[in-house]
Amino acid sequence: RGGAAKTGAAVPMLDLGLNGEDLAQTIDLFKPLESDVRTLLANLGNITFAGGASWRKPLDVGMKGILTTDAGIVDIDASIASKRLRGVLDASAIDLKKLLPGRELGFADLAATFDVSQSDGRAALTLDRIGWRGHDYRNIDANVEFADRCYTALLAVDDSIARANANVSVDLTPGAYSAAIDAAIDALEPAGMGIMRKYDGYTLAARVKGEFDGDELWRPTGELTVSDLRFTDADGAGLIEAPIVLQSDMASEIQSLKLSSDLIDAAARGQINFRTLVPAVTNILAEALPQYFSPQPLDSVQTNDFNLNATIHDDAPLLSFIKAPARLLYPATLTASVSQSNSAAQMFLSAPYIQKGNSLISHTMVSANVGRQSSVSATALMPSKFGDMDVNLGATLSDGRGTAAFSFDNHGEKRYGGKIETAFKPLREGADISVLPGELTLDNVKWTIEPAFIGLRNAMAIVNGLSIVRPGQELTISGVASKYPEDRLVVRLDNINLDYIFQTLQLAETVQFGGDATGTVTASALLGSEPFLQTEDLFAKNFSYGHCVMGDARVRSRWNNETRGIEIHADVTNRRTQGSTTVDGEIYPLSSELDFRFKANHTPVGFLHTFMSTWASRVDGTASGSCHLYGNFKLVDLTGDFKAEDFALTVGFTDVTYYATDSVHIRPGVIDLKDITLRDATGRTAKINGQLTHEKFQNARFHFRVSDLDRILVLDTKPTGDEDRWYGTVRANG
Repeated sequence: RGGAAKTGAAVPMLDLGLNGEDLAQTIDLFKPLESDVRTLLANLGNITFAGGASWRKPLDVGMKGILTTDAGIVDIDASIASKRLRGVLDASAIDLKKLLPGRELGFADLAATFDVSQSDGRAALTLDRIGWRGHDYRNIDANVEFADRCYTALLAVDDSIARANANVSVDLTPGAYSAAIDAAIDALEPAGMGIMRKYDGYTLAARVKGEFDGDELWRPTGELTVSDLRFTDADGAGLIEAPIVLQSDMASEIQSLKLSSDLIDAAARGQINFRTLVPAVTNILAEALPQYFSPQPLDSVQTNDFNLNATIHDDAPLLSFIKAPARLLYPATLTASVSQSNSAAQMFLSAPYIQKGNSLISHTMVSANVGRQSSVSATALMPSKFGDMDVNLGATLSDGRGTAAFSFDNHGEKRYGGKIETAFKPLREGADISVLPGELTLDNVKWTIEPAFIGLRNAMAIVNGLSIVRPGQELTISGVASKYPEDRLVVRLDNINLDYIFQTLQLAETVQFGGDATGTVTASALLGSEPFLQTEDLFAKNFSYGHCVMGDARVRSRWNNETRGIEIHADVTNRRTQGSTTVDGEIYPLSSELDFRFKANHTPVGFLHTFMSTWASRVDGTASGSCHLYGNFKLVDLTGDFKAEDFALTVGFTDVTYYATDSVHIRPGVIDLKDITLRDATGRTAKINGQLTHEKFQNARFHFRVSDLDRILVLDTKPTGDEDRWYGTVRANG
């Protein structure tokens, strides 16, 4: 209902109703919608508008009313007059999760005012509440003004886990571009915001200030400083950074960029054009790898021809705070250059000393030349169980074909070294790789690398005949590795010595297995989220654990996607002791943990020396019973009950070996001995009661009561030439 005049019309009472999905389909008939917009309209559900509207003359329109949807209610009062849009908008309980599913949003309450035209205007937004990742953020304000091409914005949030404000201005006047920011982060709690949860209780604070100007948008000159940067806990401990300063000079004939910080100091100097930098680098990469990169058009006269020099500091607080897996012991240097005019780029990195755990990696150097003739090389001297290891990697690429080689060689008594060479051809969907004949030496034993083919195709690897052989032994890999269960990769082992494999992997002593293995390992969906790996019947002759031969084993194993561990079941028989052992357990390579249960029947116990080596120089004999071995790759514990048979243990600091055949009860950190009769090498005896306590078999302490001593040996050391060492033979009675 309403009235009309020559200049317009008014509808004081208007009732409209429609469905969001129907609205999307109708609009789609006239102009195809993006899928996200179509989904958003459909998620509005049932839409009704109750209110009024008016129209007086062209582009003089008013509307006031309440818009109700399944996602919330919006109160609107808006008008367009004299090419100016004015209005007020209030929205309450807007269900953002319904409108934009999958983005961890909640409900929102907001109010907005606006007064804008094509040349100037202002708008204000207040968010009383907006939910994200389980937290309702409060008191968020934004005020924006613009006139001609000048824009200013004031932003502020005052929430329990986020307090910050920013003043931003931008001038887009051609020939006189400028931008400025002055922001203060008073307190941000990332863990409370659902990010960086490992830093629960930490608060971020900083001040950001910067100003830039230039005659072109892509030629800024100015400085940006991040100061008072702190990421600390309630006690003030954590990361405290010196100011981070970025300086840009694009107005001079020779342009420059400079970054100063605790972590890295870097400077670029030459001809720098931000607008064409990405396509210029893309074109250089296209020279080297036209299969993967397409040339980009460049319409600028100014080229990108500059040098970059950087120093990565060894004492950067950030690296210590995040507990980086490796740290520099001396600053690393990086030099690089980009030459658009020559279609080439170069890079050289030098890191003299890197510490990883207790290991020192030295003389690390990486270089790359990219262009029509490309090459990459990397060298390092790395520690290993077999002495320091020279490691080298190199590759060349020219005219769509390349070669690559990886070599290593140790500085030890037993040689571990060799060279693996390949020829490859990059393809748009992957690469063809030919493995060339070669040779490896492992523990002074030479192995031959047979020619093979590897095809990489769109997240798929096709392997044909990849093998290393020596007389009587062979390891071959063939098949397809992909994300699909029907594709299988098969590893065939023929009398392969497991000691080589585990020693080469340089795992801890607690996960050192050995023996000569024959069988097949099958893998499928290897590149998927739930890979399948198993061996149904692997035979290991002279199977050993902790360098102790336990017998011949039949092994079944598989990868468990739920526990992210390798399940192992082994049935071991020992002809020498007429014994048998059943082993069940898991190795968790990602967390460096293990968990094994043993059922022993006359089983060799020499593997215990791995855990007792800090105080026992020899452990021998057999045992029957059951035990549970668990812990990580460095420290383990043991529980169980078993009967030791001809058990022999040499105490390192006395050089006396004791023998016993008796029952032993083991608890975490404790070995209980009750009425155990000990014998020395001469047959003399003693009776012992008490406990041996330890911390994961470290820091052993003896709490023994010894009785019935019959001239038993308690010290039996020999002269070694060390004048400071006591030696001699001592016996005890009592």
